[in-house]
Amino acid sequence: MKRILILSSSGGAGHVRAGQALEAAASERFPDAEAVHQDALQLCGRATRTVVSDLYLKVVNLVPSLYGFLYKRSDREMSKRTQDLVARYDRLFYRALAKRVREFDPDEIVCTHFLPAHVMVAKRAKEKLRARISVVLTDYDAHYYWIDAGLDRFFAGSDEVRFLLETRGIPADRIRVTGIPIHPVFGRARGREPVARELGIRPDRPTVLLMSGGFGVGKVEDTLERLLAVPGSAQFLVIAGRNEALKKRLEGVAAKSGGRAKAFGFVTNIQDLMEASDLAVTKAGGLTVTECLAKSLPMLVFNPIPGQEETNADWLAENGAAAKVRSLDILAYRLGRLLADPKRLEAMKSAARTLARPSAAFDILQAILNP
Repeated sequence: MKRILILSSSGGAGHVRAGQALEAAASERFPDAEAVHQDALQLCGRATRTVVSDLYLKVVNLVPSLYGFLYKRSDREMSKRTQDLVARYDRLFYRALAKRVREFDPDEIVCTHFLPAHVMVAKRAKEKLRARISVVLTDYDAHYYWIDAGLDRFFAGSDEVRFLLETRGIPADRIRVTGIPIHPVFGRARGREPVARELGIRPDRPTVLLMSGGFGVGKVEDTLERLLAVPGSAQFLVIAGRNEALKKRLEGVAAKSGGRAKAFGFVTNIQDLMEASDLAVTKAGGLTVTECLAKSLPMLVFNPIPGQEETNADWLAENGAAAKVRSLDILAYRLGRLLADPKRLEAMKSAARTLARPSAAFDILQAILNP
């Protein structure tokens, strides 16, 4: 039985979800493998976890332009800044992480975040690791943070990412284009009508899914109020994530909508809300947009964070599965035009279906277990 250790880091929710997706896929289809997912951030103290998670959210929320600047400035071969970042991560996490690796003694290490990948490569000789080390890129970009010549394999979300990896020095035979891994439930269809009725909404009405992200960030209630002003009979499903205060505010807006809006907190059945919807208004996180693609769900990508989200949004728009919206002021107008143009909406849905790779998690595991 092969042992697979899947390492993520919860500086952003998508890396962890990708790790969980691989673990779930292994459990479902590969009984001869033992796969365990570990969020490396959970191996350090609570104070450090809080600082790392909060710092990321504060920067991307309050000063996204700074995040975008840092993202672009650091997109170069292993710079001193990148080396310092890896060294700090090493000091914070490595002792507990090394213990976890030694205890599990994996045949394969698969990283859905670049930091544990760099650390594992750097410590390979010292720890006498027998495992091959792979990295799974979780956006439609290949920032230099993800590049390490010591990695055995790279799993890319698209052919464009593969090309970028090759231009940055990674041999073609180390790269597999599999798509970004998402939970197996996104590859299963239950049918729009039964799902809509289960959610308590009208299956015969245009339905828009408004997602704020897993942590409930942004001026979501203001966005919902503006979208409700769009003429027509569209109904709205809006997700607050873990932000309870936001959920209450959204419920207040929904109560005045005449039944056209329904607010949710943190949900574990986002695949159902996607299946019941005709269009998603969303940020452009790699996992979120990949889940939408698996559900053939077109997107209005709203105000993407400069950096990987902007790259994701550009890729989706260029391939016809999404439209980018630069500001809240224009969002309602763009939504109204799309809802009034069913042919364009259907073309976007077809493009999303073409781009989708719902079996990515299975394909990655297949490549790992049968190289």
